[in-house]
Formats: sequence, structure tokens, C-alpha cells
Amino acid sequence: MEDCFVRGLILYSLWLLPVSWFDITRRRIPDVFSFGCLLSLIALMIITGCRPWLPSLVSAAAASGFLLLLRALTSRSIGLGDVKFAASSGALLPGLQWLPALSIASLSALLVFIPLLISGRIGRRFRVPFGPFIGIGTMAAALLAAERFSPAGF
Repeated sequence: MEDCFVRGLILYSLWLLPVSWFDITRRRIPDVFSFGCLLSLIALMIITGCRPWLPSLVSAAAASGFLLLLRALTSRSIGLGDVKFAASSGALLPGLQWLPALSIASLSALLVFIPLLISGRIGRRFRVPFGPFIGIGTMAAALLAAERFSPAGF
């Protein structure tokens, strides 16, 4: 993986920890974390010059816009914190890689919460903390998109 991308992943991971904690314990993602992650990723691109920041902003807007559209279509079942945090995935991942990231996030959330719903441990109105799953999907998509990723290379 290119050095700049690795730095971005590390930075994203550092923000993902408080995002996940807040979302799991309080069912909300504070703006300071959503926007802090996004702005620090854009700042990294500008300062290092290793990646054009404008396409990253466009991807950030697209990822957030996609979740905002889903929110509108699903009676607000997706929280605004998740919508804002998805922008960081769009900024970090090149091109349209935010699409597989959000797909992986959705599938992983389903794999966790469908059994809980079927077993009766949670009800239909349970608010899923989706932020950690956005992080899981983003990391998985980053690894899948890496050109030189090789499990034997560790």
C-alpha cells in the first residue's frame, strides 16, 4: 500500500475508536468526531500533497449523500451521525470505493443484528450503532482496494 494511504488509514483508525465508543454506548456520533475525522484526512492530503483533495471531497459528499438519500427513503432509520461519518470513508477511499465500504458495513451489521433480532434479544425498534460498521466496511474496502495487498507479505 502506498505510504500516504497507510497514513490515512492510521488516522482514520484513531478517529474510529471514539466514534465507535460513542455510537455503541450512547447511540450517537458527535460532530466533533465526524467532522474532525473528515477535516484531518483532508488536511493530511493537503499538507503531504500525496493525493488530490478535491476528488476526495467529492467522494465524501457522494458517500454522505448516498446515506442521506437512504435516510430519507427509510423513515430516518439511519442517523445523521452515520451520514456525517460516512463522509470520512468517502474522503479516505479512492473513487467509488465508498460503495463497497458501505455495502460491507451493511452486511456486517446484518450478520450481527439479525441473529439478535431472531433470538428476541433485541426488538425491531432497536437503534443499531452503525458507525463501527462503517469503520469495518471502510477498512475492509481499503484492504480489498490495495493493489499490492498480499497476506504472505506480513
